[in-house]
Amino acid sequence: MIRKLLICTICCFIKLTTSFSQGDSTTVKAYPFLFFDTYNKAYNMRLVNQNYISIHNYLWDHKPEGTLPRLFFVFGHLFGMVYTHEAGHQNVLISEGIGSYITPTWNTSGLAIVGGVMDNTLINLRDRNLPAYIRLHTGGLEADYGIIRKIKTDIAFNGANVKDIGPEYSTRIWASIFYLSSSTIKLYSIQESQDQLNNDIVGHDIWGYIKHINRPDAPFHRYIQFDELTTNERAQLNRIAVSSLLNLLGPGKVKFSVRGSKVSLGGSYLLTPFGDMFEQNIYIKKNTLKLQTDLKMYQNKYYQSFGFGISLFDKKISNNLNINLAANYWSQPSGFSFLTNQFKAGGSFDVLCKWMPKFTEGKFSIDAALHAKTEGFEPEEPFMSKGIFFRTGITFYQKFRKQ
Repeated sequence: MIRKLLICTICCFIKLTTSFSQGDSTTVKAYPFLFFDTYNKAYNMRLVNQNYISIHNYLWDHKPEGTLPRLFFVFGHLFGMVYTHEAGHQNVLISEGIGSYITPTWNTSGLAIVGGVMDNTLINLRDRNLPAYIRLHTGGLEADYGIIRKIKTDIAFNGANVKDIGPEYSTRIWASIFYLSSSTIKLYSIQESQDQLNNDIVGHDIWGYIKHINRPDAPFHRYIQFDELTTNERAQLNRIAVSSLLNLLGPGKVKFSVRGSKVSLGGSYLLTPFGDMFEQNIYIKKNTLKLQTDLKMYQNKYYQSFGFGISLFDKKISNNLNINLAANYWSQPSGFSFLTNQFKAGGSFDVLCKWMPKFTEGKFSIDAALHAKTEGFEPEEPFMSKGIFFRTGITFYQKFRKQ
């Protein structure tokens, strides 16, 4: 079934890109898709995020005229936002070998859920691997971060603007900020069902995160209520809400030129299994050079540490081969502990090769990537343990007439 889906997808895109590529054109857009990861699960966070944003971008670039088609796009976009967020939660369960299901519409309480998990399974996860259980609460926001980061890179290096990128960027940023900010007050209260399999795995993501990271030994239940949080925990909510505003810093907001190079800035804030992460991005573009540097600050309850990364995009090796390179260094709390003052250094390296055979006539490339990492938390990376991982996919390219 998966092979048939892959073949159909390739054929459809070749047909569509051929029909839309006639005439003089000056802009080439890329739509990368992932089909295999060493992780090899359908709900791999990176896989879901990448394929979703490529589908969104393709539909936006070829949006049909008319009210009804546009309504379908809007509802499809909202459904996709919910689905990718919930798939981020599910990614953590799958990486721990726990089965579940996504209900990306709404259950009887009016909320999207990841269900199908018994209480004892979650208690066992909390007791044997607390960082993974904490990440279970923040996996949806991690998925949002991954998609927003991809769009910011596209804006910085490919000249995309609000009209080009569609509603995904702004709606996802504001939805994340609203979710974090609204957690500082009691807007609603949802009660757990007697049917454990029909309950969401974590209930309210942020309230559950705050309580469990501060009081992991507290009596277990899923749907943490605002009234359960202590004064200090509510103060932590306020700090998270203010920090979330860093996500508004995008490459289109702050940009300037330095000796012929176009430089722009971006920023992000993300909750982690051990606390939170502040990220400052610098995008540098000069001729064909596309270079991104990241400065990261990791923080648990009392202590801070730093990390940095550098990424090179679309480096041309030959007429038929481009590569992307990325390297990261971090110093993160030992054991991903919220309380420790001990930190452990680590890092990762990623190389992505895009081979464009001559017979494709520039319509698509065959992609293969190698990712090696030490123990450490990386957004969208399924495992926090060390390992070497492979992934493969296809990128479709299409030329557009100059507008």
